[in-house]
Amino acid sequence: MFFQFDDEIHAYQNFVKQNINILGNIVLISEQLYIKNIKTNKTSFIDMLALDLKEKRLIILELKNTIARDGIIGQSIKYYDFILNSSDLLKELLFNQQNEINISLEEINYYPKVLLIVPDFEEQVLRSLLYIKDIDIEVIKFNAIQKDNYFEIIKEVYEPQECYDELEFKIDTNKKFQIWDINKYLLFGFDEAKIKLLKQFLNFMSNLCFFKNKKINYYFYENKITIIIDKKIWAYIIMKRQLFDNLLELNINLAENQFIDYCGLRYSGQILNYKILNKGLKIRFSQIPTDFIDNLL
Repeated sequence: MFFQFDDEIHAYQNFVKQNINILGNIVLISEQLYIKNIKTNKTSFIDMLALDLKEKRLIILELKNTIARDGIIGQSIKYYDFILNSSDLLKELLFNQQNEINISLEEINYYPKVLLIVPDFEEQVLRSLLYIKDIDIEVIKFNAIQKDNYFEIIKEVYEPQECYDELEFKIDTNKKFQIWDINKYLLFGFDEAKIKLLKQFLNFMSNLCFFKNKKINYYFYENKITIIIDKKIWAYIIMKRQLFDNLLELNINLAENQFIDYCGLRYSGQILNYKILNKGLKIRFSQIPTDFIDNLL
């Protein structure tokens, strides 16, 4: 039978903390992190804040010791927004644990992934997550099951569509609705080198926008990825399925009167070629043109 936890803050949180290595290669940064909304004067606590050492990304762990309902999603989004607007606090927390994490602050992806850690949940949680497009949220059943004289740890990861019949995702008689992400491109035949470069580029963009106090969102589709910065479409990454293709093609929307050093583009060692569009610029690269993009933002 599954273990029953008496309370969330002590029993279940301690259980998760003691077995946190099962969730991945992550290091705990803070527990019960106090936050306060200055506008409403309301306070709350983030159950756990961690760092994924493999992905070099912040992780918010929101816990429930009972069956979770979809209200847990809104709660976790509130914590997500707080993290995005707390760069000084995050740098201080991470700086104090530099010896343990052994990662420079500039390498870290400060757009956090949210893990909803629960012993069980209602199916409505997964359906509600289908409408969350710009935040990476995962539901994980995490519990212990008693077998004879010992306990076995149970971990089950759920995606939004798993609790529904396949027919529910039909958009016509021949096609099925697909939720795209970076890993799905590999399943559909994209070159591994291209996907590796894509991950590096998105991580670079996230960090750049974080330090420039800009909000960035990504929307994944089969043939393109839309990059939105401060609620405006900034660029498209064109996804072409070709073998041995390790290049990224970026179509950038330029603001009126935005200065571009085209001579510098022509002789850049990072940009392989470029094309001037009607209201933008297309560049192709196999190495991220960090200085060029930094100047654009």
